[in-house]
Amino acid sequence: MPNIERRYPGVGYIIEKTMLAVDGLAVSTDSLPRRLASAYVFHLMYAIHDMKDRNREGIPSEVVRVLEEIESAMSSIQVRDDRGLEGAIEGQMDENRAHDLIKKIVEMDHMLLGDMYD
Repeated sequence: MPNIERRYPGVGYIIEKTMLAVDGLAVSTDSLPRRLASAYVFHLMYAIHDMKDRNREGIPSEVVRVLEEIESAMSSIQVRDDRGLEGAIEGQMDENRAHDLIKKIVEMDHMLLGDMYD
């Protein structure tokens, strides 16, 4: 059993969703805001939902902090047309803000994976 499951029981789903988000961020050739939008819509919003369902219990505080920051950034996006949330994120978030959030996602992923083998 990886050490992270002993240290933080029940975070497997969040780890899975974070890894899938990072994979997409790494291989996509889209703009940074579009990559972030896809990572959020297809993976991170589910990790956030899981975190809330468990009342943040047993989740490392750094993971909670990053997921809450992502949720806060995404909740400020206004969906105004038929492009949906992904299109709205891409249209309203600048490259620098997207870069900062992506960097935090990657660092969170490294922290989670590092804890797996400590």
